[in-house]
Amino acid sequence: MKIVLLFLIIINILTILAFIIDKKNAIQGRRRVSEFTLHVFALLGGVYMMMLMMFIIHHKTKKFSFYIITLVIAVIWLFVIYHGLNYYLTDYVE
Repeated sequence: MKIVLLFLIIINILTILAFIIDKKNAIQGRRRVSEFTLHVFALLGGVYMMMLMMFIIHHKTKKFSFYIITLVIAVIWLFVIYHGLNYYLTDYVE
């Protein structure tokens, strides 16, 4: 369980950094972080931090397709969290 939490902390930090770098590069007209890469970070566990960053730094909020894909990933993660906790709690409570 500790390794999973460590992984999620690291992936969320990387998600924040990727989002900030993409926003900075967009402003400066430089090469951007691909949406595919951002979605991979979301799928790996950084989706909720990504959603938070979308509104904190106002980035990707007007791109409807990006927003919808991010919401779908968030729902998938809700199921993963629910079933993971359910498995963990039933496995160790008995």
